[in-house]
Amino acid sequence: GCTGSDDVVLNFNASPAAGPVSFQCDGANLNYTVSFPITGGVAPYNVNGTPVPGSVFQSTPVPTGAPYAFVVTDANGCASQEVNGMFNCNCTTNAGS
Repeated sequence: GCTGSDDVVLNFNASPAAGPVSFQCDGANLNYTVSFPITGGVAPYNVNGTPVPGSVFQSTPVPTGAPYAFVVTDANGCASQEVNGMFNCNCTTNAGS
């Protein structure tokens, strides 16, 4: 009979990771945006199914005090751990002053 052999190379890519997370409040402190750099994995990236240009994600405005949750997915379909939490913008007005 016939015999043969071959070499196989397996490459394991790192899953994408998000962070550190930063927050930016709007001028009235009613909404905030969440942003974070994305590392690892294979670009291009998606966050919650939406393409991310480059490797820094910035959310649409989130109402202050409302929760957020994001998952990064890379070109290979690998996913990050969920980035989630809540942020409160500080009140900067003194009503009645």
